Amino acid sequence: MSISRRMLLKGAGALPLAAGTFGLSALAQTAPTAAAADVAPILFVHGNGDHAALWITTLWRMESNGVPRDRMLAINFTDPLARSDDSVAQPNRSSTEDQRRELGEAIRELKRRTGAARVALVGNSRGGYPIRSHIKNGGGADVSHAVLCGVPNHGIFDWDNMLGSEFNARSAFLRG
Repeated sequence: MSISRRMLLKGAGALPLAAGTFGLSALAQTAPTAAAADVAPILFVHGNGDHAALWITTLWRMESNGVPRDRMLAINFTDPLARSDDSVAQPNRSSTEDQRRELGEAIRELKRRTGAARVALVGNSRGGYPIRSHIKNGGGADVSHAVLCGVPNHGIFDWDNMLGSEFNARSAFLRG
């Protein structure tokens, strides 16, 4: 009797189901051992024009790896789009200071809710700007870790036009 490719794949697909019953449980993923209190609360910070829902699959993955849901929060900035010129008010757009202030409020809320002394911050794209700004402007004692993912730390463009844009490498914000 020859074993067909189909039969071999069927058998391989059933192996994880049989692992527990035949003492092969070492192949299965084990539960995390860290206590919930050992994990710093995590605040996820979205980027320009985005919203907290960006982080939903990340929250699910973190939960499946043992991080309690009540120790995580994803911020929703009031006005997530950046201003064309950071110093000039625009309807439905925020300045770097607006975002830093809102992030500070979210950090205080997460610390209050969890009783933790410090929180870990994870920022995506523009979300890294308020994290850096918060730490630089006296909020470092609130932060245990800062993870910046795809943050344009050196700007998106570098020219003499639009010097007020937070995305210009020559802007006062990024040079600070």
